[in-house]
Amino acid sequence: GPLPAENAFTSFRHGNGRDWWIIIPGEFRNICNLYLLTPDSLLGPFSQNYVDSIAAEFEKTGWNEVFSPDGTKFIRVTLSESFNRIFLYDFDRCSGLLSNAKVITVADQDVYASWAAISPNSRYLYFQIAQTKLYQFDFWASDIEATKQLIGEYDGFTITQGHSTAFHAMALAPNGKIYMCCTSGIYYYHTIHAPDEPGIACHFVQHDLELPAVPNNLMPNYPNFRLFDVEDSICDSLGIDTPVKVVDKVKTDRKEMIIAPNSSENSVHIQLNSPPENYLLRLYNLLGSLVYEQEGNSSESIFVSVETLAAGTYMMQVTEVNGKRHWTAKLQVKK
Repeated sequence: GPLPAENAFTSFRHGNGRDWWIIIPGEFRNICNLYLLTPDSLLGPFSQNYVDSIAAEFEKTGWNEVFSPDGTKFIRVTLSESFNRIFLYDFDRCSGLLSNAKVITVADQDVYASWAAISPNSRYLYFQIAQTKLYQFDFWASDIEATKQLIGEYDGFTITQGHSTAFHAMALAPNGKIYMCCTSGIYYYHTIHAPDEPGIACHFVQHDLELPAVPNNLMPNYPNFRLFDVEDSICDSLGIDTPVKVVDKVKTDRKEMIIAPNSSENSVHIQLNSPPENYLLRLYNLLGSLVYEQEGNSSESIFVSVETLAAGTYMMQVTEVNGKRHWTAKLQVKK
């Protein structure tokens, strides 16, 4: 039969850093069908049946599925007439094998549109139930179900048209926050600002983000593009490594300049690779006019005050005095 939502299936990168696993759980059954997408083929399905390992009679179909950001856990949210169940599995990115199945049960008188998301550090599970309550669970605990903690309850807020901002679908965003949409016709997102933190320290704020238009009543179903190979695993054979994220690091003439922070109101800290004995630092605005100049002696660290500069983008240049080396980078000044 048809699946109820676009989030009733998901995908995750294979441990070789290139291929993709696509997982589509069976409707009304505790069966998971996996496909392997390679550059030239779609292999599968590889079916895994867990009826023997878990007493699971699905009275309603699965609602949403999600992998932990590190790819080690897979969860499936299902509904019955009187309670919600979260099926939790360990996942092997090389073989596609789901194992160590567990069930987390959350009872509630009103069962509707439950949803789950997982924190960036893959430790905390967030689960909204009946569109009114948001819970947190700790995957690192021996008894996960016992760690259930109420994070927030719907505060009754409505938009000017009278529609409720009750809880609905959730998704982890690239900025490390978890956003939660409402149902149709609502232009607000709720936000979990610090999902890696335990309990209410996760900083859940309702109707926190006002959108410029009315979105769909679901969140985008994006896979994790930021995780590649399983380092030193049996399938790590293609020489593909997770790219190292470099922030505010600019190379010029094979010289390195690191600015921290790159966007500042007061001062910035500059570190040069192989610094010169004496240097001359200049700042230019976008019109090419010199707005700041500073001389210094040998040091790996340079501190520059930007309090007197107007907000905007500047070009920073550090030149070796009586030498040929130079370093350049852009600097953002905010007020």
